[in-house]
Amino acid sequence: MNRSSKYFLIIIIAVSAALGLMRFNSLQIGTSYDDAHYIILAESLSSGQGYQLINFPRPQIERAFPPGWPILLTPFTFLLPGNYAVLKLFTLTLWLASLLLIYRLFSKQVESPYLEILVGLIAVNPLLVGTSVTVMSETAYLFFSLIVLTLFDSRDSRKDGSNYWLVILIALASLYAQLIRTVGLSICVALVLYFLLARRFREVGIILSVFA
Repeated sequence: MNRSSKYFLIIIIAVSAALGLMRFNSLQIGTSYDDAHYIILAESLSSGQGYQLINFPRPQIERAFPPGWPILLTPFTFLLPGNYAVLKLFTLTLWLASLLLIYRLFSKQVESPYLEILVGLIAVNPLLVGTSVTVMSETAYLFFSLIVLTLFDSRDSRKDGSNYWLVILIALASLYAQLIRTVGLSICVALVLYFLLARRFREVGIILSVFA
């Protein structure tokens, strides 16, 4: 990455962060329901009461929402109970980190200045910026999906492509993406199909072992 690219990333991340902070309190916690749901589950885990809805008169085991996102929130609800601003800041941090991953992925496919235009449009997208300051799972899912793609791209760029530790990391990241949102199952299936079609049966075995 050259110096001009570093300056561009710093500027665009700062702009996106500023837009996020401007919208930081635009939505109250619980407005979209799901954010409060995730927070309650994280508080339940941090208090040692298990993965259940402790706001019910008789706490119920959660069966609809996957645990990946509440698990990530749990350290914050344990160390800073009742501080929901830090949860929003954590989500915003994941969004800004996602911008770095997006730039890295597209930098191999799109030339300048189209690369900068593309990343700039993503960074100021109102929907994405607005979601980045809510305690929703979309930003975390985006981040882990990009981690999968970045690791996969790193593996694919190697000459031998046989770094099995990297394959394990890819499988773990894709598995956690699926634990955040069930639609992440599509990433897991795509990985298995890719290696099957490429006749890389050892990688298929590694991935299936991690999933199991």
